[in-house]
Amino acid sequence: MKIEDLLAKGYFPRELPPPFNTVDFASKYGELKPRLEGCITKEPTRCIDFSVAKVGLVRKTIKIPNPIHQTRLCETIVENWGEIELIYKLSKFSFSRPKQTGTRASNPGKFKNFMRKVFLESYPYSYELKTDISKYYPSIYTHSIPWAIHGKAVSKANKGSRSLLGNRIDSEVSNTMYGQTVGIPMGPDTSHIISEIIGCKIDERIASEFPNLKGYRYVDDMYFFFHSEAEAEDALLKLQQTLKEFELQINAEKTSIRKIPRGIEPDWIIQLRSFDFRNTEIKQNNDIISFFSQAFDLAIRLPRTLCFRTPLKELNAWLYCQIRISLSWKLCF
Repeated sequence: MKIEDLLAKGYFPRELPPPFNTVDFASKYGELKPRLEGCITKEPTRCIDFSVAKVGLVRKTIKIPNPIHQTRLCETIVENWGEIELIYKLSKFSFSRPKQTGTRASNPGKFKNFMRKVFLESYPYSYELKTDISKYYPSIYTHSIPWAIHGKAVSKANKGSRSLLGNRIDSEVSNTMYGQTVGIPMGPDTSHIISEIIGCKIDERIASEFPNLKGYRYVDDMYFFFHSEAEAEDALLKLQQTLKEFELQINAEKTSIRKIPRGIEPDWIIQLRSFDFRNTEIKQNNDIISFFSQAFDLAIRLPRTLCFRTPLKELNAWLYCQIRISLSWKLCF
């Protein structure tokens, strides 16, 4: 992990338009570093909030931290990357370990590949436990970071000691959030790195209780497979207890135990993908209207399902690609 990558490709949230970037800031890091070290402040700073669409009228708030404290957090992570990677290796469930590839400094991989893996590995089993963590990033207790890295007993015995990596990350991420100890900024790649530290430790705890457990986790989305409903219920109870140790809670609305096998894709995707566009200009014009009418109707009837992993701009891009594939450029554009 290079700090220039974290500052250039992992500082601003991915939801910001491409013209807004920190490439120049990262390229000047070596020159700016001495000046940043001499800057004001041990005082915490506020993030800039940026509101983006989520589902229907609901919006989520992504954050852009102050460069002084964000740079210090990045430096700590880069300097201790080897120790952090050892924590990631403790998990046998994580499908979202940070990968240093692609357009981001810390890339969790593609969610569709995760779902394909879940689908393929579930078939020997009869039941599936599906759950996630309620408001994961906004609810992370920053003091749970040293708990995850060093254990709660060691962390409490050395509370505030800068000799512990967990305490340094705790302090620096809290400083980006105006000193708050609940919540980490949603947007920067450093938050993905931190969330995976906690997630992998949770995975390790669950695996120690259920050594033969099969399942996968993508950030906070979790799927586990069982031969009986009773086994699934036992695992859910233990997962709730483990999350509570880190001051986290499951999302009850998105938690279910259901019989499998099941399809890899929801019906609405199959329905839209199978839409047939005809090959004359008048018919295609009608088909485009019908296609979007159907898509918007599904969005109204299935707002949480349709948009849970499909942000508006991704949905629009997907619709655009479907039309480009199905229609000729001359007739449609």
